[in-house]
Amino acid sequence: MSSRILPEERIILNVGGIKYETYRSTLIAHPDTLLGTMFQERNRSLRNPNENGEYFFDRNSKAFHYIMEYYRTGQILWDTRTVLGARNGTNVTRKELEEELDYFQIKPRDTRVDVALASASNILDKFVRALESLILKHVSQLGKSIFINASQELISVNRARSEPEIDPIILRAFNSTAYRMLKEVENEIAQHLYSTFPELNIVWRSERNDNDQFISIQLSFNYSLKMIFDNSQVGRKRFRSV
Repeated sequence: MSSRILPEERIILNVGGIKYETYRSTLIAHPDTLLGTMFQERNRSLRNPNENGEYFFDRNSKAFHYIMEYYRTGQILWDTRTVLGARNGTNVTRKELEEELDYFQIKPRDTRVDVALASASNILDKFVRALESLILKHVSQLGKSIFINASQELISVNRARSEPEIDPIILRAFNSTAYRMLKEVENEIAQHLYSTFPELNIVWRSERNDNDQFISIQLSFNYSLKMIFDNSQVGRKRFRSV
């Protein structure tokens, strides 16, 4: 038996004489708002469209443009250029918009939080990229293990005696943040490195001392020097001469 995809239910909102058409799914995606609650399936019996199937609201039709954009994008797209006339025919003051946001029970997110979270995400990305660079540089010098120690205020990188030198400042930019990142998302970082460098067969071992707020990590790389030799110019030349 074939399944049939039902068409989305269209909703026509008549706001102060201006009609806005959207999908019910667009509205109920924001269930904590007036329209998001109104068009929940459980409230169908409470809705009263007019004879044309429209839902009338005696509200500011120009400001509702931004209300509708909120339902579509999750953002309040109003800015000062609107008031200054960059959008002819839709000039809406902040006070007018705030009145409609209040009526339709929309509480905009503080965009400053989004900016702060994006900045934090950028720090985490840079830390992971620095780890990747550290690994690649060490492997390029035939290194097979790296030791990383992180406390609340310092991160250090060390090597075994027989290993190549490691640039001690490569992770220094994360002195004050590395411990917290490793404490919260150590497993996720390790899984990322496993999937990014499968050829290295990375082994990630860690020890924690939560009392002293200290994390020690040993990274081991189980790649084959025989494979590297076979792929080298000397190795390929040897095979050709056999």
